[in-house]
Amino acid sequence: MKNQRLIIWVLSLLIFLGCTWYVADYFYSVTSDNSKMSQIQEIVHESEKQEKQENQEEETIAYAENGMISKYYALYQMNNDLSGWLYVDGTNIDYPVMYR
Repeated sequence: MKNQRLIIWVLSLLIFLGCTWYVADYFYSVTSDNSKMSQIQEIVHESEKQEKQENQEEETIAYAENGMISKYYALYQMNNDLSGWLYVDGTNIDYPVMYR
């Protein structure tokens, strides 16, 4: 009887530790992904600021040599699966669009 209780207790403890590890890993991944996305957004926003400073008078869009809009070209050089940027005013939608 004591042996069965010990086995059940050990199994319960292992299951609890496994679930705790899974939840902790999930939240770590979410935090890491959010941090990476913030870095990517910062690159684009800095490029936008530079472009606005250079073209203060004109409302033209600058293009890189491959035809991509120049403010996204730095990201394109990091990962050439980038096909655009999705931004909706008044929402939290501000993400790259990737082509796989």
